Amino acid sequence: MTTQEVPTIKPTKASVHPIYHIWQLVKYKPWLYAGFFLLEMFFFVVFPQTVGLLSREFFNSLTGDAALALNHWGILAVVIAVSTAKNIGSLLDFLIHTVVRVNFTGLMRSNMLLRLLNHPGASPYPESTGETISRFRGDVREIAMFANELISPIGQGIFAIIAVVVMFQISPKVTLIAIAPSIIILVMSQFTTKRFIKLRRSRRSASGRLSGMISEVFSAVESMKVSGAENSVIDQFNFLTEDLKQKALKDTVYHEFIHTVYRNINNVGTGLILLVIGSMMEGQTFTVGDFSLFIYYLGFISNFMGVFGDIIAHYQQIKVSNERITTVLSPDPSEALTEHNEIYLTGKLPEIPYVVKTEEHRLNELRVEGLTYHFGGTGRGVEDITFSVPRNSFTVITGRIGSGKTTVLRAILGLLKKQAGTIYWNGERVENPAAFFTPPRSAYTPQITQLFSETMRENVLMGMPEGEVDLDFALSTAVMEDDLKVIEDGLDAMLGARGVRLSGGQRQRSAAARMFIRKPELLVLDDISSALDVETEKKLWERVFAFENHTLLAVSHRHTVLEHADQIVLLKDGHVQAVGTLEKLLEEEEEMRQLWQGKADHDMAE
Repeated sequence: MTTQEVPTIKPTKASVHPIYHIWQLVKYKPWLYAGFFLLEMFFFVVFPQTVGLLSREFFNSLTGDAALALNHWGILAVVIAVSTAKNIGSLLDFLIHTVVRVNFTGLMRSNMLLRLLNHPGASPYPESTGETISRFRGDVREIAMFANELISPIGQGIFAIIAVVVMFQISPKVTLIAIAPSIIILVMSQFTTKRFIKLRRSRRSASGRLSGMISEVFSAVESMKVSGAENSVIDQFNFLTEDLKQKALKDTVYHEFIHTVYRNINNVGTGLILLVIGSMMEGQTFTVGDFSLFIYYLGFISNFMGVFGDIIAHYQQIKVSNERITTVLSPDPSEALTEHNEIYLTGKLPEIPYVVKTEEHRLNELRVEGLTYHFGGTGRGVEDITFSVPRNSFTVITGRIGSGKTTVLRAILGLLKKQAGTIYWNGERVENPAAFFTPPRSAYTPQITQLFSETMRENVLMGMPEGEVDLDFALSTAVMEDDLKVIEDGLDAMLGARGVRLSGGQRQRSAAARMFIRKPELLVLDDISSALDVETEKKLWERVFAFENHTLLAVSHRHTVLEHADQIVLLKDGHVQAVGTLEKLLEEEEEMRQLWQGKADHDMAE
């Protein structure tokens, strides 16, 4: 991306209306939401109506026109009692408001994360990491806030209806003037809708681009320093920051401008009403209490008209949020956003399930037939891949750069959704590889490892109960024992973002230890020694080869690995060139001789 151009994201049409999500959120915690609703009705309907009517009686009592038997001191006492009840209820209302909001955002974010984790692991997200985080954070919050704050205008609307009825009984003429601003605001909202959507969509996209860049910068600090790109990165950061500032400013100014217009329309209407009321009081058709009640009501009605305009504007904004979230959920339907699931906000978290390896997980043979996967738009990929992996054997997939080695592994494991072919485990067809190829059946260490901002211990265990597994065995197999002696805090050392405190080789071996500790039937390794020195690599493979009752499927071009292989699957241009032992392939295949002699590219990068 250059600093002269910022791409815009084409919106995806949502399959469901935002109101669907609002209703699903309400049904998620119906009793909690009902309690919140009743409290809001007290604050916006019962309390203000009571105060307004009592105020009229208070002023009428001063002129002898009061309908109630209470004197003005009794009326004041009732007002004070009601106000005290309101203050006590305010705290409860605040607490429930917070709990409702946290439940709503928790449910939606939980569902979004669940859908992302269920996507094929090697498939790219529909947007950048930063843009996706922006949608998790800002767009979810927008929808939750709308659902949470919708009760307030409903309460104010009920209050306004009651007020209009009371006012109409006192003076139909003044009442008609009072409701005229609402009609004007409703008409204006129809002309501002498109502009609201355009500005909000632009602002959200700019925020996502900035978040994405920050995420990428944190993950590539070393590369930036090595290439001397700090100044270019800062320039791009400043450009994206300025772009976000300008778009946020336009969005905010437009919103505040429309908000101000709505308010001023109501203020003009209020002024006209006061003039009319003044003339009516001269004719003694209005009591002092009626006047005070009208003034009291007009403030609330005027505020409701402004809130009514705001809620229309806010609704247009959540339509944008709904569109943006739908792209993250894809290919799942957008209904999944508010699907009712348990979230754990209080109490003990559920135990991570630990599956004990039994006879049903035993591997006798893995067979792949006609496996095909092509990357969209490039034509690259693998086609008609067929081979088998017997129990307790060591199978190595090798080939030139771009021959499809890593793609084969990912397609077998379901990290890429195969487009053709069949995978068999002990002669039985595997319908869902992504769900099937998990511990204790199989475990996988990719070429590019992923560590988390936790301790070394937690990164290796990944939720497994330490008392049920052999942590020392896993670390020893991964040749980590000497490293742990020099790493401060050892197993309890915090690794930093993506394991930044470790070297490339240590990150690879930590990820390998995560695989070894699960002792699966099938170990799948994608060049796990590419970042290791010669001595450490030798030790690692010696320990892997010493495994008993384990089946290994690996990608590698290392001579030591190829020499220990029971069979080698030789790939060329995305197809299986040949399958056999090293001796057989060196004798019969020129491609294998080229790779062995180092005359062909054979790094693992694909």
